[in-house]
Amino acid sequence: MGNPKVAAHGKVVCGALDKAVKNMGNILATYKSLSETHANKLFVDPYNFMVLADVLTIAIAAKFGAAFTPEIQATWQKFMKVVVAAMGSRYF
Repeated sequence: MGNPKVAAHGKVVCGALDKAVKNMGNILATYKSLSETHANKLFVDPYNFMVLADVLTIAIAAKFGAAFTPEIQATWQKFMKVVVAAMGSRYF
């Protein structure tokens, strides 16, 4: 990995996705504080959440190949839409 800060943030993102999976029924509440931090302290453009979701989808598809079936991809993308919406929920 080239940049240790990017690698560290990647681990944080993976941890946040794990948290979403474990709280599938209430991702919005689970991500409330994280969304507020990104909106009000870090000033991250919420469009970046969609871009990251797309990049993760491409990376997973490349890693798993044919095992990443259209059905699995559709399920993954639905999950990521919920995550992206939750991450953008505290932007006004």
